[in-house]
Amino acid sequence: MLSGPELIKRLQDELQAIRHAASNAEAKRTEYDANIYDLVKKRGVALLALAKHYLPELSQESIRDTFANIQTELTALLERQQRAIDTIGEREERLNRQYQEALDKQKSAQTVFDKITADLAELEQKVADFLKHDFDFQTITNTTLQAEQRLTQNELRLKEIKEDATSKLPAYQQSSLFQYLLKQKFGTPDYDHRGLIRTLDRWLARKINFATLEQSYNFLTHTPKLMQTEFESRQKEFTHLMQQVEEAEQQAEKTLGLTELQAHHETEAAKLTQLSSATEAVYKILSEVQIELEELKSSQGDFYQSALDRFRTFLEQTETSVLTERAEKTIEKVDDDLVSEIDWINGEIDSLERDHTKVNESKTVLQSQIKDMEFVIRRCEQTEVSTERCTFSQAFNWDRSLEQFKKNAINGQGLWDLIKKEQIVAPRWSEQTQEMVTAAMKSPQSRILFQAMTHVAVIALRSAVERGLSRRDAKK
Repeated sequence: MLSGPELIKRLQDELQAIRHAASNAEAKRTEYDANIYDLVKKRGVALLALAKHYLPELSQESIRDTFANIQTELTALLERQQRAIDTIGEREERLNRQYQEALDKQKSAQTVFDKITADLAELEQKVADFLKHDFDFQTITNTTLQAEQRLTQNELRLKEIKEDATSKLPAYQQSSLFQYLLKQKFGTPDYDHRGLIRTLDRWLARKINFATLEQSYNFLTHTPKLMQTEFESRQKEFTHLMQQVEEAEQQAEKTLGLTELQAHHETEAAKLTQLSSATEAVYKILSEVQIELEELKSSQGDFYQSALDRFRTFLEQTETSVLTERAEKTIEKVDDDLVSEIDWINGEIDSLERDHTKVNESKTVLQSQIKDMEFVIRRCEQTEVSTERCTFSQAFNWDRSLEQFKKNAINGQGLWDLIKKEQIVAPRWSEQTQEMVTAAMKSPQSRILFQAMTHVAVIALRSAVERGLSRRDAKK
């Protein structure tokens, strides 16, 4: 006899088997998808090769060798290509004229600029010769050079004395005896100690040779500042002299017309740069248009690719028998092989698509059965079917019911209805006891015995309560 828990176990095993079958169906469907994708890709390659064979270029001659039903569209594409070539060609001509005009302007400006550059070099030489023979300018120039030399020497000496002070002063600053006498202003009119302190300070001064040390210390602390002041003074002098030299040069340049010519040279240079940029911009656009025009004129350009795509689509939509008939009329064997390959691929795709449809339908059924089986198991677990008290009669044919479910003769609700109909649930122990008590209370002797037992129980309970209260009072 089948028990409720055993039935649930069989339901769970069947659910697992259905899930496994659904997983296998999904794997098979994925495999079919991949195979169909590969075949469609191969067919596309073969169709493109056939289209290229019949239409090697976009020209009237090639179009006449294609199928009559596609020649109108291909001719329209050829006409569009020619219109585009005409439009871009006109633009190229305009840009060529603009580029030539810009180039002529640039060449003219370049000639002017080169002339001014030559004049500028000649005038600069005249200014140099003039200054070379100008006594006042040569005098101030020599004075400036001498001042620069002295400034350089002063800068070097200042650097050396600063480095010397930096290295030697810490020894004086860290000598506590020397610093003591220095702070006491020993040897100066401000030193005011008398008696023993004066005697001891004199002794210490002789001991450390304070007079010599103080002289060196003062040199290291004051000389860098004095030299810095001297250096700054000479620097100002040199700057003033340089200004005089520059003013003399500027005056000579202005007198001889060099300043004006330099300004004119800068103006022409800016103009030439602007014209060069404009020429380059026009040339860049012209180059792009020329490349675009070359691509349009090419028999393998964008228009050809569009024609090829449309022709390939036409071949794909054409019956294989028509393609075979056309291939048989040509001398070449290439199209015969390609059409044969396309025909074989189409057959493989049709076969795979039929199998794919079957697997997809099977998967849909299995997914529905999974939901139904989950519903039945859930209802069994929520009811007394999950207990050992639930059993099923020998007449319940579980295998036949399951087979009906797998063949979709019944759904989840129908299977659950069968289980509910065939289940046998034994009563609980409490229900059995209650029935026995009820049956016993129906006789007079049983009722008298029950009342006596109840009375004894009440007396025993009352005595237990009184003893508990007495113990509590005794503890207080």
